[in-house]
Amino acid sequence: MVLLGGCGINLVNVVVTPDVAPITDLGNRCLIVYESADVAKMTAQQAVIITGSRLRKYLDMACIKDGWRIIDADTEFTGGDDVIWVEAMRLPRDGGPWLICSTGKKGFSGPLPDDIDTTIDLLATYFEAK
Repeated sequence: MVLLGGCGINLVNVVVTPDVAPITDLGNRCLIVYESADVAKMTAQQAVIITGSRLRKYLDMACIKDGWRIIDADTEFTGGDDVIWVEAMRLPRDGGPWLICSTGKKGFSGPLPDDIDTTIDLLATYFEAK
């Protein structure tokens, strides 16, 4: 079990395996999975992560082209969808909202942090420079 001190994430009961990439294709990628019916129940700070533009702008800058998704947990994929996201949605998640980020070499899969600054700091910890 890992606790990331000072970044506002309490990873109790979440096992993080260092240097294991949840998504094995190379390149900075991010998937946030949430239940759209629960957005109104989130704190305002966490809802901004899901609905605001700041994280999207960061992901546009930090990820490869088409390298991020913020999607509802009930999303059903069709045959034409990118297999990377289909497989990423099959990764184990213990509740929600959930954050998966990966470079293809290392990554993180765990609860979405409580605020935008902590989320971006966490992503920056794992992402490689473009």
